[in-house]
Amino acid sequence: MNLYQLFDESQAKTILSALDEMDWSVGRAATKKLTGTIKQNVEILPSDNDTANKLLFSIGKMLNENPEIQLNHAPIKIHPPKFNKYRDGGHYKTHTDAPWMGETRTDLSCTIWLSDPDSYEGGELCISGNMIKGRPGECLIYDCGMPHSVTPVTSGERICAITWVQSRIRDPHKRKLVSDLRKLLAKIEPDHRDWFVDGAAIHSALF
Repeated sequence: MNLYQLFDESQAKTILSALDEMDWSVGRAATKKLTGTIKQNVEILPSDNDTANKLLFSIGKMLNENPEIQLNHAPIKIHPPKFNKYRDGGHYKTHTDAPWMGETRTDLSCTIWLSDPDSYEGGELCISGNMIKGRPGECLIYDCGMPHSVTPVTSGERICAITWVQSRIRDPHKRKLVSDLRKLLAKIEPDHRDWFVDGAAIHSALF
């Protein structure tokens, strides 16, 4: 898991203000248990309106252009993000994400927090025993196959953007090896940026 500051709190507030004017739809999940769907939240998709589409496109662009994310994860495709909101006990029981979203192979899952964590109770993202509650503008990227959940939000509202990333390197162990090598090269030759921004040289040489 890697945590990044994708944008600042003022940008997060601007996005939240725009979302106040939008309609939310009930979130859907294909996986069900005897008690019903495991997912209880509301969502806004890029197709819902032009403003949402522009905001979500901007978030996807920031992900794709972030040098640390490029260095660590070598993204080649980012699935269109969407907004989600948890409130009034909304939660998402333990699950793993689908291996494909449309035409995107989901090597990595990504959560971008918008709400101030002090404005709501509950709503922790639980991954392998870790309870994570990010600050506005923070982005957590983790392997898609890791079981995770969102605890019930008992007061306030937890609003995030989420998406999935296809990496140039499918195997997580090889991906970490390439990331470590690129970081090492960045320290040895800080001006030779095409080794660790593009990463094609290392990737083609190793795999």
